[in-house]
Amino acid sequence: MIESSDIRATTDQPRDAENTALFVLVMVLSFLQFGALPLLFRAPLNSVLLVAIVVATPLHWGLAHESFHARLNRGAGRNRAAGRALVWFLFMSWDLVRFGHLIHHDANRHALDRPEVLVPGRSRLAGGFVYFAKLLGGHAVISVLSALGVLVPDAVMRRLIKQDSDDPELAKIRSAVLRIFTSAERRGRIAADLLAIAALGAAALWAWGDAWPVFAASLALRWMALSILDNAAHYGTAIESGRSARNTSLPAALQWLVMNQNLHGVHHARPDLDWRKLPAAFDRQRARYAGSWLRQILHQFRGPLRPNELREVSAFAA
Repeated sequence: MIESSDIRATTDQPRDAENTALFVLVMVLSFLQFGALPLLFRAPLNSVLLVAIVVATPLHWGLAHESFHARLNRGAGRNRAAGRALVWFLFMSWDLVRFGHLIHHDANRHALDRPEVLVPGRSRLAGGFVYFAKLLGGHAVISVLSALGVLVPDAVMRRLIKQDSDDPELAKIRSAVLRIFTSAERRGRIAADLLAIAALGAAALWAWGDAWPVFAASLALRWMALSILDNAAHYGTAIESGRSARNTSLPAALQWLVMNQNLHGVHHARPDLDWRKLPAAFDRQRARYAGSWLRQILHQFRGPLRPNELREVSAFAA
């Protein structure tokens, strides 16, 4: 069931100290990106540090992802506060991105969650333009812009989100979206997120001054990274694949950077597990790797696929 209500504690509680240490690291990097770098360092050193910040994007998102599943912090209020702060630095609203992620778990590969699949009648050229626009940053930009929906009056929002659909999954999703944008409590939180994002953006522009394009480029690169990673574990999988996803191999020294999300299939099977427990669950399930994590990322650049091509691609192995 799609659920966008307040967080509920899970039985698999995180080790707060370790998550807190990673949270502090990511927040320090975020403050550097949003203004401390140009104030503390001169070019080209600040550009080198910006590269490190972009590389740390999967860790940043991984921590936010833990908050979506109520595992970043043991307390529900602290978990929400930490998650909101994390996604502010990506110019996003926690309620909305969490909602989208939980829908992904509930209805994986629904009509709005298979960006590589060509709509019947659409050419590869037209489909490719839309697909690569989303892959190279568009997905994150959509997440950023979705918060502006809170500025739309309730009556207008009800007309925009049509709840009638031949697809029962889409009808359920539209109904859930409408509940978010017509909930006074959630609208208030999203509006507060917009104010926080606006303040952070203004502070960053002031701190970077004439070098603001450097900041803008770093943010765009982070959005690109998020968009490329978003659907990689599902690219080319069958529409009827249910809640399954690929597990891919990655050197142990790098798994912390993606918070073990290379084991995405295990995560979908056991979304209740803390990120540290995914490798052990992978072993217990006697799961297999479907190639390497990097190959999975690069495979998406094959472009959009027709429905009859999905099963073949989903079967690739190491």
